[in-house]
This record gives sequence, structure tokens and C-alpha cells, in this order.
Amino acid sequence: DLTGNIISGKVSVERYINTGVGAGQHAQTWQLLSTPTVGQSIYNSWQEGGAAISGRGAWLTGTSGSSGFDAITAGASLKYYNSATNQYTGVVNTASTITLPNGYYVFIRGDRSVKLPANTPVPTILRTTGTIYQPTAPAPSVTVPVGKFATVGNPYASAIDLNYMKTNGYFSNLNNDVIVW
Repeated sequence: DLTGNIISGKVSVERYINTGVGAGQHAQTWQLLSTPTVGQSIYNSWQEGGAAISGRGAWLTGTSGSSGFDAITAGASLKYYNSATNQYTGVVNTASTITLPNGYYVFIRGDRSVKLPANTPVPTILRTTGTIYQPTAPAPSVTVPVGKFATVGNPYASAIDLNYMKTNGYFSNLNNDVIVW
């Protein structure tokens, strides 16, 4: 029974990314990210509406013809895996709603002050605001073509234990070929 266990209204969810040069931090890297909310655009969420807020957001680049990005570069810093073509495809517009169930590969340099790979990386928080995925508003499903790979983003504001889900019958056809990024 879900009575009393449903969140109504909009929520903000933050994801801390420990980018930096100190102990326990990692350099500027590709991160496989998804979002547990729906309702905001990439620009208004991960790009903080274009504002330079210390410790928040990311500097995102796109290829020529892309719109909403902070800069145009030869390669996009925001991509998704296309299982039909077995390629990583650059997002072309950050005004689109951030809802891709497969997740996004995002090159994180640091917060919005870190604009070039040559800049020193710093930790950042990426946040989204909107309706949170839950039983009454489930996340979109991921379709995997037979014999193909697919990325599956975690659409929830918590960790997912794949071993628990497999052992308890949630994914009875899940084999041991799961790669966690």
C-alpha cells in the first residue's frame, strides 16, 4: 500500500561530483549521469540557467549547430549512447527537458567556473528540480534491441543494488554481464 508514501509537488535533487586534484578526488572525467526528476531543461538544471555559481553546475559544450551550450567545440561534452548505431551521440540542444532514461555521458571539468580542460578542476553539485520518479510517476523505460548493449541510468534519488534486485526476482533475466560505470 502506497498510502502516505508519495511525494507531491516539485523537489530538488543534488548530485555531488568530487572533481579536483586533492586526495580522494578525481580529475576532469566523463560521468554517466541520469536524473531522478522531470520538468527542467538541461540548461536550467545542469547549466544553472547560464549563471556562474561557485560549486554548482557544469560548463557544457556542443558541436557547431548545437544550441544552448556554453561554447562550441569539435566534440560535445554531453552525449548519450545510441544502441542502434553503437555510437555516442552528442546532445544538440540544452533547452530540451532532461529525461533520457538511458542517462547521459557528461564531461565534468568542475563547476561553471572551470571552462577549459587546462583549468584546475573543482568539486561541483549538479541539481535538478521537478517531479520525482516514484510509483505514481514512474521513470521512462529503456528498450534494448536484441543482441545490443544499452546504458541504463539510475532514475532514482538513491543507490540501486543490482545484486539485491536480481536475487529477489526484480530482474529474473538479468545475467552477470552488467557493467557499472
